[in-house]
Amino acid sequence: MRVLRLLAFVRLVIVPLALIQLLNERAEFPPGYETAAWTTLGIYAVGAALLLPLSFTERARRRAGALIGLVFDTLLSTALILVYSFEPGQPLRTLLFLVVLEAALLFRVAGGLAIALAGIPILVVAEIWRSREFGFEIQPESVVLRVAIAVVLGVVVGRLVAMEREQAALARARAHDAERLRDELGRRVDVLEASSRCARALGSSLELEQAFSAFIAELRGLVPFDRAAILLLENEGGRIMATAGAGSDSYYGPGARLELAGSILERVVEGETVYRDLLGGGRYAEEEGLLQLGLHSRVIAPLQLGTRTIGALSVARAERDAFGEDEVELVTLLGRFVAAAVQNIRTYEAERATVEELR
Repeated sequence: MRVLRLLAFVRLVIVPLALIQLLNERAEFPPGYETAAWTTLGIYAVGAALLLPLSFTERARRRAGALIGLVFDTLLSTALILVYSFEPGQPLRTLLFLVVLEAALLFRVAGGLAIALAGIPILVVAEIWRSREFGFEIQPESVVLRVAIAVVLGVVVGRLVAMEREQAALARARAHDAERLRDELGRRVDVLEASSRCARALGSSLELEQAFSAFIAELRGLVPFDRAAILLLENEGGRIMATAGAGSDSYYGPGARLELAGSILERVVEGETVYRDLLGGGRYAEEEGLLQLGLHSRVIAPLQLGTRTIGALSVARAERDAFGEDEVELVTLLGRFVAAAVQNIRTYEAERATVEELR
């Protein structure tokens, strides 16, 4: 913590300043008090030197170092208040405020309030000590005033520190969210670009075989698969337009028809992308054949022109639960992108068939 390091350096700076003050006031010390002052200064100098390395350790040790430093400063401040209790105004009693400030900076409101309340017995003892040793009149109002100031100081500074740390944490969270959003936007741009390439590949030719080959080449790099198929919806059922991969010729090959009733196409017609993480279970009859081909999971997404579903794009893999959320989303996006190209090929084939019939 930067505050902890700053306090460590401040302690070192105070040592020579305290030494100068002690040398200037040597003649004013009552008997025995000068020795106590030198002893206190020596302990303070050694403690300041030992606490400095703790401020540069790892976070867990710095936390312990902060607590040790706070206790050390509290004890040394108490000692200085007693050593200099012979002074009429005793300005060193204000050292308590500095310790409260330190506690509030390090431990927020709880720390500042704890040291402020701990100052009550310190100030009371100092008043009694001054009265017995030097005959000063005990001033309870002075104790109450200093404690009140210390409490207010601890609460206000502690709260300000807490607010600053909350704002810093919020700023870090926002920066993290912004970075995550930037990465997500970048990923989505890449996905859109890749999807667009697939759509362009499928639309590169009106000849189905050529267009589908180009599409499959792009699709393999985008969504690796073991089997892929494009289905067209027509006459209350589906027709396989093109397939690639496992069983492309032997099982539901091009031209094969699939009944709509009871098939997965019933859900796809409604515009729903269906992810089957584990095929089988008797839910859809066509999946038994896919299992025999060694396929265990698939995504089937609608080909949509506007709000109208004209077919489906099916991508299957041999592994169970093989598709992540991003890939399911990507296949869904591909279904929307390639729908227009599929419709163009479909229209071209229909027109060509009509021409052939007229001949």
